[in-house]
Formats: sequence, C-alpha cells, structure tokens
Amino acid sequence: MDWKSTANLGEGAVNSGEGAENSEEDAQILKEEFQILKEDAQILENPLQILKNMSTR
Repeated sequence: MDWKSTANLGEGAVNSGEGAENSEEDAQILKEEFQILKEDAQILENPLQILKNMSTR
C-alpha cells in the first residue's frame, strides 16, 4: 500500500468518526424535540378532553 492509499484510509476513518459524532448529536436533538412534542401533546390533551365532555352533554 502506498502513502496515498494510507492517507485516504486515514481520512476516511476521520470522516467516519465525525459522521458518527454528528449522528449522536442529531439523535440527542431528536430525543429532546420528541420530549417537547410529548409535553405539548399532554398540554393539548386536557382542553381536548374538556371539549369532548362539553359536546356529550
């Protein structure tokens, strides 16, 4: 293997590492956004239940 091939392999490994790191950050962001959506859904659930109760009277 010549030095260019070795350099390309090294660069590929670095890029893969950065990609994995970005994926972890993206996953964390998605978890946080999902948690916010769950909280928003919880907040909306109560008024929705009130409206349902009012409509069945």
